[in-house]
Amino acid sequence: MSELRTDTITASDGTSAVTLTKQSAAKHWINMDAGQTINGSINTSSIVDNTTGDHAVNLANALSDIHYVVTGSNIGSVSGLDSGESFVSSGDINTTTKYEFKTRHNGGSYYDNGVNQLHLNGDLA
Repeated sequence: MSELRTDTITASDGTSAVTLTKQSAAKHWINMDAGQTINGSINTSSIVDNTTGDHAVNLANALSDIHYVVTGSNIGSVSGLDSGESFVSSGDINTTTKYEFKTRHNGGSYYDNGVNQLHLNGDLA
């Protein structure tokens, strides 16, 4: 097995940017508190708290199409309810620069999680 460790990747001419031809890394991730505060993220311009348990994430860089995959998890509850489930809304709401997701507790009602963690895989435009 080979191992590559590096701090810097430089083009062969020593000055040009390095272009990767095949990128399989996530194109976006976010860790946010109850739809209000971004704790950390990549490729996020803003978030919108539409209503309890209903959120939108705006991307800083557009995707090539709406056929991307968002997955997520959540921790805790700001309302004291048991942790529930999070899911991404249907593709008819998603665009190349925004996706919406909703969270609900195990009883079925929408609620705000203590922390939401999501990441997106797809191709940048």
